[in-house]
Amino acid sequence: MQALDTIGCGDELVFKGSKLPCMTQATRTATIAQIPFARLKPYTKHPYGLIIPQVLTEQILAQKLASFGVTVHRPYRVIGMKPNSNDAKLADVTFEDGQVISTKYIIAADGARSTVSTSVLSWHDRLFVFMIYRLDSRNRWDQLRRPDERKH
Repeated sequence: MQALDTIGCGDELVFKGSKLPCMTQATRTATIAQIPFARLKPYTKHPYGLIIPQVLTEQILAQKLASFGVTVHRPYRVIGMKPNSNDAKLADVTFEDGQVISTKYIIAADGARSTVSTSVLSWHDRLFVFMIYRLDSRNRWDQLRRPDERKH
C-alpha cells in the first residue's frame, strides 16, 4: 500500500476495499496461527490487510497509469519477446495477432507459466527479480465488505 500511495492511488484502493485486522491460518477444525496486523502501526500507515476485487484494483491502476501517459495492452497474448536490435534500452514484444511493439517497460502479469517471464529470464546479460504472491481463499465476499455495503 505504501508503494501505491507514492503514485496516488492507495487511498482509493483502501476506500473501495475492506480492511482486515488480522490474518488467520486454520484447518477446518482448528486455528493454527493468527497474525494481528496492528503490530505494524509503528512502521506503516496501513496496519491491516486489504481485500479488494481484482477487477477494481486493475481499474484503479489502469486509470492512474493512463494519467501518466502509460498504455496498457490487454487482453493481448504475448508469444515472444527479445531485446530491440537498435536500442538496448528497449524490448520488442510480439503478440499472438502478429503485432510487434517496442517498449521500455514490461510488466509480466500473465501467470505462473508466463511467456514474458520466460523470455526475460533467458536474457543472460540482465538481472531480474520476480516476486510472486498468490492468495487462494474461499470466503463469502459479502462477509468481507464494509457493513454499509452489505446486502440485507
